[in-house]
Amino acid sequence: PIPPRPAPTMSQWAAAGSFRVKLSKLSSSAESIQTLSHWVQYYRKFSEESAAVWAREALCAEPDRRLLFFYVANDVMQNSRKKGPEFVQAYSKQLLQVMPQAYREADRTTQQKLLRL
Repeated sequence: PIPPRPAPTMSQWAAAGSFRVKLSKLSSSAESIQTLSHWVQYYRKFSEESAAVWAREALCAEPDRRLLFFYVANDVMQNSRKKGPEFVQAYSKQLLQVMPQAYREADRTTQQKLLRL
């Protein structure tokens, strides 16, 4: 018998690098946000890993681009919850870590948009 494969880790998520590139190219259009959200949802097995990559990239992003990252996370959580709780749980944990810094470093207009999310 073949032994079971170990659970995937972030380093084993082959799409992690692609996700970072896609986040760096993200635009403010609804189409761009939704396209990336759907792409992330395709990798359901890697919800924890995608959330961790999202959080790291969000904290490294320029403060004026962070709102776009929150729009992606929001879209992922809203549109994936019908199929299971994986993304909501994974991204919620990361949001608790990222939101305070993002809010603190944002201008007043962006702060108000973050509060609406």
